[in-house]
Amino acid sequence: MPSSHLKVLAMTATAPIIWGSTYLVTQTLLPADTPFTAATIRALPAGILILLWTRQTLSGGWWVRAMVLGTLNIGLFFTCLFAAAYRIPGSMAALLLASQSVWVLLLSRWWLGTDFNMTAAMQCGLGMAGVVMLLNPGQS
Repeated sequence: MPSSHLKVLAMTATAPIIWGSTYLVTQTLLPADTPFTAATIRALPAGILILLWTRQTLSGGWWVRAMVLGTLNIGLFFTCLFAAAYRIPGSMAALLLASQSVWVLLLSRWWLGTDFNMTAAMQCGLGMAGVVMLLNPGQS
């Protein structure tokens, strides 16, 4: 495999690895039961870097829009994420995240009226089975 492909592969794998470390880092390195602090530690540096990079400020009604979107998309989401990370084991979180494709399949059928695709359902099942085998390798 050429080195350019390896570089792209490594860059592609970086985001899931960092995202997957959330539960381990939260349970081992962060102070106990402080989801607001953990959310701030996770979001604030990125926000400051973006502000320094763009060197622009908001004007007019964009302040309110940015506060609402930031609260819902980042603040509330990260707080809920870290609250869950403090309360459930990482293996359960992995299983819940693996079930996301099942929820998308079911909700798209109900909400968007898309046709049920047996191939997609089988892929969802295989993905869930793979996560279960990773979580409990002694019994698989």
